[in-house]
Amino acid sequence: MLYEYGFGYVWEQQSTIENNTFIKIFKQRLIDNFYQTWFANKANSEVLNLYNIVKTNFGYESYLDILSPELRVYLSRIRLSAHSLAIQTGRFGRNRIPRAERYCVFCNTNDIEDEFHFIIKCQCYVTLRKKYIKEYFYKRPSMVKFLELLKSDDKKCLTNLANYLKCALSVRLNLSHTT
Repeated sequence: MLYEYGFGYVWEQQSTIENNTFIKIFKQRLIDNFYQTWFANKANSEVLNLYNIVKTNFGYESYLDILSPELRVYLSRIRLSAHSLAIQTGRFGRNRIPRAERYCVFCNTNDIEDEFHFIIKCQCYVTLRKKYIKEYFYKRPSMVKFLELLKSDDKKCLTNLANYLKCALSVRLNLSHTT
């Protein structure tokens, strides 16, 4: 491990090394290497597009404490792209769909069914959107506003978003059974 992290000389010259100083330096090297690997893996993932935008720092997310366990699942799945929207499901199976053609089959916009479309734009969820999400976020939609919504620390805003996701996913499931 010493050689792997550039400290092979410590093994070879053990008697000349100040242990406490070395341990601090080595610990920091391990931490830095972990962060570098985490950021590289995240950036190179084909799946974690939204996560790459939302998760800019390594660390605990406050929404995990703000939302109830039942509701945090919905927000976590959206943030992690662990959902059934076409942007993800089109990646699988024999009939893989090119990313640019993973359209929403529930509205007539020919938009890609990604998280932004599902939460902010899809006409199938207008009533739910008006009920749970502030007009500011969907009136003149932008990615900046969308990220502001997903990264919010406001309990009411996050609770409403999670409730929207819960209800909209249920509506979507019912729509998929009727089409």
